[in-house]
Amino acid sequence: NDSIVLGEQNNAPYILVGQIEDASTVREFPAEFAFWKRPTAQRHLALRFHVYDTFTGEQVFNRGYQFTAPWPFEFTQTLNVTARTFADSQYAQHINTLLLQVQQDITNTLACRSKRARIIAIDRHQLVVNLGLNQGITPATKFALVQQKQQLSGQGRNIVLSQPTETYFNIVSTQHDVSIIRAEETQLSQNIQANDWVVVIE
Repeated sequence: NDSIVLGEQNNAPYILVGQIEDASTVREFPAEFAFWKRPTAQRHLALRFHVYDTFTGEQVFNRGYQFTAPWPFEFTQTLNVTARTFADSQYAQHINTLLLQVQQDITNTLACRSKRARIIAIDRHQLVVNLGLNQGITPATKFALVQQKQQLSGQGRNIVLSQPTETYFNIVSTQHDVSIIRAEETQLSQNIQANDWVVVIE
């Protein structure tokens, strides 16, 4: 799964993918009796955003957004999208409003999902995970192990299955972006693999 690979490469719990579905422009020309008027144009913009969970490959967000706004520029005009003339246009302001809405919608979607950490090193019954003080981890934080298994579906596709366990870990030490954690019952932690992960439970 590409999202899992990208998540591991970039140390990211989620991957955001956006696509443009429509950016067409409709021009309106004045009637013959109003020949002195300038042509006007409206431009559509339709975007779709997907968010993928990089631990499981699951798509957790899929939503489309669109608007139509006046397009005050000539068709043959070269535009600098960082220039003031574009930034002050209604079209650019609609884009900014749309992106703020996308950000809020994705934040709301992810807010109810558990905070997780990748296992980046295994040393007997201790693990090093990629969450630390900068991500709100404290000496009192506890973790639960989730083990990952892969199996083939009936269509021959590789499916990632996540299996929560009752193996719990406490903090040994924590730094800015990593923590060392130890299993409460060491006999339960002997089959941990590097592609497993832990979930923050406290």
